[in-house]
Amino acid sequence: MSAKPTAIPLKKGNGENLEDFMRTVADEFEAREQRMSQCPDVYLNVYDMLAVNTYVYPVGLGAYHTGVEVYGREYAYGCHPYSYSGIYDMEPRQADEITGQQVRFREAILIGHTHFSSEEVKGLVVLLGRDYNGCDYTILHRNCNHFSSDFCQRLCGATPPRWINRLAQIASWMPFVLNCLPPQLLSSPSHSHLSPTDVPALVSFCRQKK
Repeated sequence: MSAKPTAIPLKKGNGENLEDFMRTVADEFEAREQRMSQCPDVYLNVYDMLAVNTYVYPVGLGAYHTGVEVYGREYAYGCHPYSYSGIYDMEPRQADEITGQQVRFREAILIGHTHFSSEEVKGLVVLLGRDYNGCDYTILHRNCNHFSSDFCQRLCGATPPRWINRLAQIASWMPFVLNCLPPQLLSSPSHSHLSPTDVPALVSFCRQKK
């Protein structure tokens, strides 16, 4: 005859310990949520570059310009012919005034929150400028969306949705797609009217546009 299983008695106080543990976890979670709510938002500002985006946006296609908004400024990347940073800042959601292209603001996507201070963000922009020189801009492999993705990743550990840069990805795999695109899209967002003395970092130029 098999022995009946014996219940292991809980030591006195085990229930209270579990409740204390769960209460501590809940308190830590609430404190973390409160800290995060106090951190600045990081937005991805998305602009349409083609009218046809209206029809292909629902299926995750289209041509887009993007900039990253944090601490009340928007940072983006464009081309110029010099070996200086191609990163510039501007008033949020006003890219058409800076790029000189027919772009139209579509939406702002909340990517996350950053623990960086305002000064640390400016330092990060300078650091990224070493990798994003204006003369290195290419529509397929190093465009504004590549910069936005890199910047967001460093600011808050998250990246923009993949459809933002899907057209460049497709064209890099199938170059003949470029033949189907309008010429104005293939011309890089340019600040080539500036001289080298005007562009130690395009930031100073764009601040004159405030």
